[in-house]
Amino acid sequence: MGFARSKVDGEIRGYYLKPDQMFTLNLLLIVNIIPILNSVVYHILSKAKLCRMPLQRITTGGILVALSFVSAEFIQFKIEAKLPEKTPNGKSEISLVNNSSCT
Repeated sequence: MGFARSKVDGEIRGYYLKPDQMFTLNLLLIVNIIPILNSVVYHILSKAKLCRMPLQRITTGGILVALSFVSAEFIQFKIEAKLPEKTPNGKSEISLVNNSSCT
């Protein structure tokens, strides 16, 4: 996990977030999105007679999760397109990550 963290700059519209702050941001988003889903999205879907039963809500949530993974994959493709080219055959490369405090 440490090497993956070194690849992320954590910039969101001019603000810089550390990996531990990203974890907290994720929790805050989850806590805020659940009431929005219950009061807005599921309410609109129930008015359209699409999502009335709990099993239908679970299915809708699963579809939303699947769509989020698809969007994450497209983002990953864009990130990989910006990475430097892979090491050619016959050559090797090593990456060292120093996680200790160097003060």
